[in-house]
Amino acid sequence: MKKKSSRIVALVLTLCMVFFGLPVSAFAAATNVSTADALTKAFTEGGEYQLTADIPVDTKYSWVVNGQDVVLDLNGHSITSTYAEINHYIIVVQNGGSLTINDSSQDKKGKIAATDESYGYGIQLRGTGSSFVLNGGTIETTQESVDIYTLASNTSITIAGGKLISTDGSVLGVRGSGTQVDITGGDMTSGGRCGVYISCYGTPDSIAFNMTGGTLKHDGGVSGAIQAYKGATLTIGGDAVLTSTNQVVQMQENTVLNVEGGTISSLGTGSYAVSCGETSVVNISGGKLTSTSKNNPVVRAEDDAVVSISDGTFESSSSTVVGVPSYGSHNSKITITGGNFNKNVDDEYLAPGVEQDGEGNVVLQENVKFVVDGAGYETLENALAAAKDGSTIILREDVILTRD
Repeated sequence: MKKKSSRIVALVLTLCMVFFGLPVSAFAAATNVSTADALTKAFTEGGEYQLTADIPVDTKYSWVVNGQDVVLDLNGHSITSTYAEINHYIIVVQNGGSLTINDSSQDKKGKIAATDESYGYGIQLRGTGSSFVLNGGTIETTQESVDIYTLASNTSITIAGGKLISTDGSVLGVRGSGTQVDITGGDMTSGGRCGVYISCYGTPDSIAFNMTGGTLKHDGGVSGAIQAYKGATLTIGGDAVLTSTNQVVQMQENTVLNVEGGTISSLGTGSYAVSCGETSVVNISGGKLTSTSKNNPVVRAEDDAVVSISDGTFESSSSTVVGVPSYGSHNSKITITGGNFNKNVDDEYLAPGVEQDGEGNVVLQENVKFVVDGAGYETLENALAAAKDGSTIILREDVILTRD
């Protein structure tokens, strides 16, 4: 009779999975772990696990996810390492392995912590094809919270929830080639030199960093909430919120920044929302950028940086909203074709045929008949001269072309 009942239960589960389109693993129970040795075995074998006790660590453990897929539910418990060794990360994910951190507890107090003042490192990705996903719980360290090794390739980080906290380092160290970072939620807090450090010494398509949700708070450092040093394309949009007591986003060599939405706020007395130099390219088509500095613009460009602003809201406590530094030599280029500014912008940066109205909006002048890449022209001849390969010439509604 018991065997028949078991078969009925199994059949019901199978029918439920077919009806709702769920995989068998959706009903599989996670394996409980409560000791450091059990955690070592879990990372080695792969699978789904759930903490049932706090795990303190004061000696060296080589926790490596090597080519396996591991899902770890912190379940309100903590893994706390006080072990100190330079560049020793609590967990290493390598060679195509994946690690997903969840926290199913009601109070959401699950945590992985590295507490040594000088050598508190969190999680590092190495090799080819490794990945890390944070859905819940907290990764709290004194140094890098999550790091991608310089020689890694085709690795990925996804932050959808939870918290990343580094008291004296970066919450994310983003390196490698073919790297993908997607941040759609969660909260990140850094007290280090920079909050997120991005560099691979490559071309702008070597690293893709997308932040469309969540928060990034940087306090006390001088290099920005995000410092993109080399070889990356950054996109900020959605409802992402970035704040810093210094500059918020610093763009440098071979980097591209696309601001499509979100909020970027500098709360310092001598800083910028976006600072770009060297060979960086910045495209701002949305979002809100603010600065409380009374001495510096919201957006600063120097060296050979190229800045294009077509939309967005800009609020400055300085008399200058967008500009270049007064010191040094530079070949930077700033072009404004749209947006709303709470102060007058320099006419030097306004594209042909546009002007600011009484409410700070950059709009087309009334005499404009043709529009090319946001700039306005009175004659078709001038519009054709301004058009580049791929440009579209737009006729305003009140334009009538006649042929003599």
